[in-house]
Amino acid sequence: MKKIAARQQELARNVDQMLKEMQQTEKELGQTDPVAAASIASSIKHAHEAGIGNQMRSASQNVENNQMGQALSRQQEAGKQLSEMIDILQNRGEPEIAKLVKKLREAEEQLAELARNHAELKKKLEQALNQNQADARKQQLDRLSQHREQLESEMESMASQLKRLHAEQASESVAGAAKNVEQSGQSAQNGNRQSAQQQSAEAQKQLEDARKQLAKTRQQAEAELLDEQMAQLPGRLRSLADRERVLQMQTLALDHQRNELQQLSRTEKVRSVELSQQQMQLVKDTSALGEELAAAEVFQRAFESVAARMRQAAEALSVFRTDKTTQRTQQLAISKLELMHQALAKSKDDDAKGNKGGGDGGGQGGGNQQKNQQGPQRSVAEIKLLKLLQEDLSQRVLSNQAEIDNLESSDRDVGPLLVERVSLAEEQGELAQSTFNLLRVEEAEPNAEDQLAP
Repeated sequence: MKKIAARQQELARNVDQMLKEMQQTEKELGQTDPVAAASIASSIKHAHEAGIGNQMRSASQNVENNQMGQALSRQQEAGKQLSEMIDILQNRGEPEIAKLVKKLREAEEQLAELARNHAELKKKLEQALNQNQADARKQQLDRLSQHREQLESEMESMASQLKRLHAEQASESVAGAAKNVEQSGQSAQNGNRQSAQQQSAEAQKQLEDARKQLAKTRQQAEAELLDEQMAQLPGRLRSLADRERVLQMQTLALDHQRNELQQLSRTEKVRSVELSQQQMQLVKDTSALGEELAAAEVFQRAFESVAARMRQAAEALSVFRTDKTTQRTQQLAISKLELMHQALAKSKDDDAKGNKGGGDGGGQGGGNQQKNQQGPQRSVAEIKLLKLLQEDLSQRVLSNQAEIDNLESSDRDVGPLLVERVSLAEEQGELAQSTFNLLRVEEAEPNAEDQLAP
């Protein structure tokens, strides 16, 4: 045990030395490569805040005291934080708020696992305490001791992690749960059954409170992330629409190259395949943007619809179909992107009107009021998009019916138009579902707020 403890101490010293060398490297790069220097500085800061060296030294002490459960937990936490340092150094370019949301979601999963593990420990503790024979009771409590120590250590690590994630309330609740777990173990060993059960029950309650508090923190971070994404959305929509418009123009130009037999040359077919590949890349970019906006379901569904149109155009181009049907499919994608942009633009105008009477809140002093308004503002944008999409769909339904009537009057084939009518009906169903979901979320939000209140 002493050799293992000594090796653990040596690892802690190595980390301290590494941080000193990183600080020196940061200074040297400050003038020549400020971006790299900033990444190193962030990594060093994280190491100090996480207390990686202290975690390793504590693990060494645990090993020396034969507290293997706590030692293992602290070693795992130190390894996790070292991995986090590597992520910071790699500087993946992900926005800070997006990283925070990701970490909060991971922390929620870990906290849920902690709560499940403690519930199981609580159950076993009660069974041991209800054991009538003293020797059997002591044996069961001794067996639970290592599990309890490891769980207590994991809770302490979780409390520190939550504090770094600015989830202070959840952190305090988990720290309180860790203390109650420790006290319940002491009470059980001292034969105080009632206190042990009360402390164990209080620990479980604190863990459940922490889960609600952490969920609230995560929801607030997700709302902030969505606000950031929505602020960037108009420019990204313009970019997608412009790229699709260029593809449409190239499809039209290629279609004009057909000979009198309406055929494309070999070179032109190669070009059609290239356009199909470019269209598929646009599908991927559009789908990725929609996935980012999962919290704004109306916009997400609109992106899915646009991506589906683009995919249809890509498939048509892959088999050299450059006709009006393909161009019309591309135009439908462009039109929906423009409607999304229009919905956002209108929302922006309304925000400007709303700010005339109340000013800007005195700089950052009005930030809380602004944050409270952001959710409703997003809902307004979604409602406006629903309205625009419904108006556009209604117009296309009327156009479809007019074309059908015209063709039927001259006994021509209306098959393709009937297929289009089915597609229009499906769109109407999706719009109805989006409207229902939006209303349901708006009604549920106040109740969710009450439920998550500490």
